[in-house]
Amino acid sequence: GITISSKMSEAKQKLALEFLKYMTSDDVQKVIFEKVGANPSNENVNVKELSEKSSEATTKILGQAITQVKNAKAVVPTVSDVWGG
Repeated sequence: GITISSKMSEAKQKLALEFLKYMTSDDVQKVIFEKVGANPSNENVNVKELSEKSSEATTKILGQAITQVKNAKAVVPTVSDVWGG
């Protein structure tokens, strides 16, 4: 991870922000998805479209999994859901 602190010099803060903008850019996030096999942090990256166009089986499966998670309804079980009541 990276930390940006107000205790850093202004020059270091500027460089850190520039690095974060680069790492979260559409182009870099596409590479992270397609080549690294990780979920991109940038919501602008169309994972479904990229995975459908890919010839790589792992990219297709990852894209399907990410799409499924994004469209899933979150259900938080309670004690009574698990044990009845």
